[in-house]
Amino acid sequence: MHAWRVHPAKESEPPRAPVGDADLVAAARVDRRAFAPLYERYCDDLLRYCFYCLGDWDDAADAAQQVFTNAMAGLSHFTDRDDSFRPWLFRIAHNEVCTRQQQHSRRPQRPLLDAALVVDHAPSPEDLAIAADEHERVRQLLAHLAPERRRICELRFAGLRDREIAAILDKSEGAVRTTQFRAIAQLHDLLGIGLTQTGNTDV
Repeated sequence: MHAWRVHPAKESEPPRAPVGDADLVAAARVDRRAFAPLYERYCDDLLRYCFYCLGDWDDAADAAQQVFTNAMAGLSHFTDRDDSFRPWLFRIAHNEVCTRQQQHSRRPQRPLLDAALVVDHAPSPEDLAIAADEHERVRQLLAHLAPERRRICELRFAGLRDREIAAILDKSEGAVRTTQFRAIAQLHDLLGIGLTQTGNTDV
């Protein structure tokens, strides 16, 4: 009977460092199947952002799918810089949701015919209900903000940093921080929470 043995080199092998966006983009340019890790990395944040903008989960899923489709098709035009893929992706998302908002203002919303194609990661119904309720509450609060404040908060709540938001909206980081501070102050007022009570103005 043969005993299984682990090679000593494998026992001491250090954990692999996370693969950066630039490496994943380079791989996806060669093989489209390599785009999957980028999708997995940003799908939740992107779906949440689309929902905050559009107010409907089916429409948000449809928009997010279109954003990833556009991003994959546009990789050849992507100019790689340090930590630049995420703002580039969300710039595509910003344009997509703006287009959909304009379309919705002109005609009734059409049903999502391909909803059955959305991958189901099978969270419990209770988890889905709680998450949906929390996101809906955030969206309702954002509806009280002026358009510029709302756009910045939608991106901030999706996990983007000030520098990335500035790149997406073509603003200075200082302007983003100032608008964000005023938006957060307004949201605190809507919630009946003063900034001095929280002790922190960061989102």
